[in-house]
Order: sequence, then structure tokens, then C-alpha cells
Amino acid sequence: MQIPIGKNIKDFGWLLTFSCKYHYISYRKEVITLRHFVKRVRVPKKFNPKISAIFGRIALELGDRAEKYVEEVFDKAESEDKLPSWLLGWERKKKYSTMDKKGVDFMFHTVDVGPIFINIKSSQMNALRFEREHPDGGIRAVVVNILDPPMTTYGKVIGAVARQRDKFLSLRAAPA
Repeated sequence: MQIPIGKNIKDFGWLLTFSCKYHYISYRKEVITLRHFVKRVRVPKKFNPKISAIFGRIALELGDRAEKYVEEVFDKAESEDKLPSWLLGWERKKKYSTMDKKGVDFMFHTVDVGPIFINIKSSQMNALRFEREHPDGGIRAVVVNILDPPMTTYGKVIGAVARQRDKFLSLRAAPA
């Protein structure tokens, strides 16, 4: 199920709404947009499994769209020669590959430290969860909102790659 960003969510004849304060979902007759809908929703355990599946599909769709958006931004930056001099290139990992299962969405190849791994997340909560699950710091999580302008997204991702590169350079320069 693909739901366009910014459109009203309507499923099975009723509209889904939620309250951020109490983290619950209700069937009130209100119209909300997807941007408001996916902020922070916790579905109760006894909730209708069809609704839980809808939330899962929405989350996967947002993640895929965020990754495609980053890919478009970097394709454009590469064609306009806006990549930093220390960055040789980048590649998006193929879906269901070994690296994708480890959480790597993009690999940026640098001149001096080798590959830098980046994971794209569509929410801050998921980024924090990812950082907790990968405490070694080898993969950096970046929160990307597809409604942000391309230069903002470019700055977020390049900033994360630069911070990871600086971390690796400082580890290399540190005395043993």
C-alpha cells in the first residue's frame, strides 16, 4: 500500500487519528496528514493486526522514499561536481544484500580512510534505536525528511560522513 506524502489517510471507510500525548490511536472522524500521522505512534499489543500491518507498511514506505531521495540528491550533486575533494564516490547498497541486512544503506568512498557506512532513517526515534543497536559506531545513522530541501539533506548526510571521517582520522593519529 503506497500512501502519497501530504494526502489524507483513509482506510476501510474510517479515518485514523492519534494523540501524541497518550500514544494511542482512535477512530475519530478527523482528517490528518501523513506527516502528522507518523510522528510517534505506539500501537497497543491488543490492537487490530490489520492496523499494525498498515503502520509497518507506512514505515517501510517512508524509509524507502527517504533512501531514494538521498540517492537523487547525491546524483544531482555528483553531476554538478559538488562533492568534497576527499570523497571519491558513493554507492547505494542493493536491497536484501549482505550490507543492507547489517544496516548499511549507503557507502561513501573516501581518499584517506576508506569506506564510510551510512544508514538513512526517517525519524529521530528510529535513529536513536539504531545507534543503541550498533554501539561500535561503525555505521552512522542520519535522519532524512523527504520534505526538506535538497541542500539541507545534502548537508546532513555530508556532515555525518565528515564527522565519521574525522573520527577515523583521529583514531589513526592517536598514539598506541
